[in-house]
Amino acid sequence: MSHSLLAKRLVDAWEEIGIQEFVFCSGARSYPLLVELKKRAHLRLFTYPEERSAAFFALGRSRLQKQPVCVITTSGTAAGELLPACMEAYYSGIALLLVTCDRPRRLRGTGAPQCAEQVGLFQSYVEFESDISEGEGCSLESWRQTFPAHQNVCFEDPLRAEVKDYPTQSQFSSPLVIVSRLERDQRAYILKYLVDLGAPCYLEATSGLREHPSLAHLRVYSEKEILERASENGYPIDGILRIGGVPTHSLWRGLSLPVRSYSSLPFKGIEHGEMLTELPALSLSISPEKWLKTEVLERLRFLDLLKTYPDSEPAFVHHLSKEIPGNSFVYLGNSQPIRQWDLAATHDTPHPNIAASRGLNGIDGQISTFLGMCRPDVLNVAIIGDLTALYDLAAFWVMPQLESLDIAVIVINNGGGKIFSRIFAEKELQNCHRLRYSSIAEFWGLSHSHQLTAGRQLIEFLPDVKQTEAFWDQYKSMHCMAS
Repeated sequence: MSHSLLAKRLVDAWEEIGIQEFVFCSGARSYPLLVELKKRAHLRLFTYPEERSAAFFALGRSRLQKQPVCVITTSGTAAGELLPACMEAYYSGIALLLVTCDRPRRLRGTGAPQCAEQVGLFQSYVEFESDISEGEGCSLESWRQTFPAHQNVCFEDPLRAEVKDYPTQSQFSSPLVIVSRLERDQRAYILKYLVDLGAPCYLEATSGLREHPSLAHLRVYSEKEILERASENGYPIDGILRIGGVPTHSLWRGLSLPVRSYSSLPFKGIEHGEMLTELPALSLSISPEKWLKTEVLERLRFLDLLKTYPDSEPAFVHHLSKEIPGNSFVYLGNSQPIRQWDLAATHDTPHPNIAASRGLNGIDGQISTFLGMCRPDVLNVAIIGDLTALYDLAAFWVMPQLESLDIAVIVINNGGGKIFSRIFAEKELQNCHRLRYSSIAEFWGLSHSHQLTAGRQLIEFLPDVKQTEAFWDQYKSMHCMAS
């Protein structure tokens, strides 16, 4: 069954019990339902960038009309944001339908991005719940509509038409090493292993090793190079060795290669592969020297692209990374900033003190988490998106209680969730807006500035939309971008 057919059957079932209004929250996994709802002009569709408020709004509509209203979210923490409204609806006797979109069942327990245990999430506060996958029933006929109901709907990735058959062989001699989040006390051990191994490494910022000079000769930048080597041209990759947390970069999940993971957490982050209890002793079959010479040329082309579009988002992150002192604490918000830092931040200034919330990759609570992690005696910098900031504006309440800390919250305000603009045509997914953050800074007593200084700041960057779009178009053609 296709995404569209499952979405059609769901919306048919909702209409059969009289639901006429829907509150939709953005997400790639909930995308098929948006497409189907938009086909039905007689239905009323509201959109929200934040699930907690969306659920309470749907509750209010249900109370007003005395009939069920449906609120729809993507997977992960977005589903959990519905709980407060569900609790209120239960004790108020309101028929609220909660629809949480989900990853496929085979990913449960793997720690794959935004894959949580959503079944039974609201079980104490609903009178009906179902877990639905392709080919299964969608009926709500047994829901009495005296209390809330929950439907958890499993969709395959809308961007991938087929489920791949991954190899079961786990041994390899020409690996690409992908290193993600490491605790500080792990880094020296991992660094020595990587230097001794001598394999090409893709180093994410949260590893703390991204700019380490001892790995400069092994560092991989380019998606194009990875894809070409995975196709066995030149220097073939015959496997992925994943070290640390589940990577932000999605490319490794789409390659038909064996994966071995070494991590302090028991999550593979993918449906295939094996977990290791110790780092493997590998004998490389081919030196990566030829590959890495090409990598240097690719990086130079990328830096030229940043110069061509100096007011694009990636160029801003690149220049910002040069301005932030190396000893600063840097918090990267989901979902664009962490990707743009990995892609565009300078390698000339090491930034080993970088953190992000990559457990479930939600954009909720990011400012609060950052403020809770802020440290004395260094500059504390958060780089977040505009919708991420909207999620957590009450976080600034605690600022007067952090009197001795230098804090800068940098908001990249591109007028919505632009990560979706390169993937889906539907504007509703982007939650477009014209909001500005100067009044927010004033409300909370923060300096609204454009340069990093000591004190308390909210820095707002307004990227050039056309330059950013042109940058991504050029980058896609140059690097065969896979995600």
